[in-house]
Amino acid sequence: MALPPLTVELTSPQSVDGRPVPYQSLWLLVRLHRARLDGTPLRLDDLRGQVSSAATLRMVVSRAFRDFKAWGVAVGWGADASRDPRFLNAEGRSQGPFWLPPAQAARLRLQVEGQPATAAEVASFLGLDLAPATTPLAPAGVQLRDARFWQQLAAAQQAMRQGRWATPVVGPRGAAVPANALEAMRQAGSLAHGDFQRALVTLNEALLWRRLGDEAQARRRVQALQRQRLAQHIAGHEYLGAMAGIVSAWCAYTA
Repeated sequence: MALPPLTVELTSPQSVDGRPVPYQSLWLLVRLHRARLDGTPLRLDDLRGQVSSAATLRMVVSRAFRDFKAWGVAVGWGADASRDPRFLNAEGRSQGPFWLPPAQAARLRLQVEGQPATAAEVASFLGLDLAPATTPLAPAGVQLRDARFWQQLAAAQQAMRQGRWATPVVGPRGAAVPANALEAMRQAGSLAHGDFQRALVTLNEALLWRRLGDEAQARRRVQALQRQRLAQHIAGHEYLGAMAGIVSAWCAYTA
């Protein structure tokens, strides 16, 4: 028998079938739906950054599962996504990974102001970027692009250390390279291959804008970094999170 649909309103006040619901529980349900579309389970590390600490994260997950039950949504956990969630051992539930069975995902009707939500609107609700798919590079191309990326990032960081924010960045024997540290960082971003390199560029952009005295732009880059960390568990996750915290504190600091 087909399960009844669930209407999920993403705009405030968020609701399920017209009933107001806790934001974080609904966010987690929609994030699970996104993970189902991506074909991957949702790991606990994927959620870090959305809440402040591991203890708080466990509380959020526990509360969300109580809400899922109240909404009649069966969500699974553990390594075997083929299991029936009704028969899983709840003892290890807080460790994840979490997944939404296909039949449950098919029930969700995501809406924005009563209209079907677009992919961009769902991504905006989740705080994620809609990253366009890219054509994989051949191994040799990957190696060359990686070398160019690290070279470009090093040039940008050197310009930052030397305070050359808007003056020409001159390479060996006058070789032409980006005109300033910000442009150098942007070019490094265009050469970034993989989530870690892109996140590293975002982090350095935040540092650069803070050095330039633009706290608002620095905060926006930190927020972008947190979205990148939340979207996928990437290499250097904890390092990037710690550095994001440092930049945020630096932005909040007033002499």
